[in-house]
Amino acid sequence: MEEAYKKLSIYYLSGTGNSYRASRWIAEKAVDKGISAETISVEEQLTGKETIDSKGKLFGFLFPTHGFTAPWQMIKFALEFPRIKGADAFAVATRAGTRFGKIYFPGFEGTSLYLITLILYLKGFRIRGTMGLDMPSNWTALHPGLNKGSVDGIISRAKTKTDKFVRRIFDGGTSFSG
Repeated sequence: MEEAYKKLSIYYLSGTGNSYRASRWIAEKAVDKGISAETISVEEQLTGKETIDSKGKLFGFLFPTHGFTAPWQMIKFALEFPRIKGADAFAVATRAGTRFGKIYFPGFEGTSLYLITLILYLKGFRIRGTMGLDMPSNWTALHPGLNKGSVDGIISRAKTKTDKFVRRIFDGGTSFSG
């Protein structure tokens, strides 16, 4: 069986490191599957005028949720990203997950995934998946800081969820959640 993708380019925006961490997990899973992978910081990349070869390539866009939507910097990046008709893409919004006692509470990505995937769709991308990913919240105005056990638990759950998400996409399927 021929693999669906030969190369993965992940464009990430990260403030606290959560989106970067998730982009590294995805890149590692790609390499394990025999897919060449690169992670590229949105802050250091495209002006929108580049030509990108999309043959056998999958594009990932990872970003934090700010104010229940995508950060302006990511919206601007998506708007300036080159049109690539028929290329496959996925988007992951990291969101403020918390744990109190033994109960995990999800964050809210609001409109972030819809907005970024709509922009990509209008640029000709085929959207293969979306995922809201709970990572440790840093919104300490809303809740007390998280202890190490809570952080480790949230990260462990996020890694498992990410692995399942990309496995479906790498195998040629789709996965929509959030």
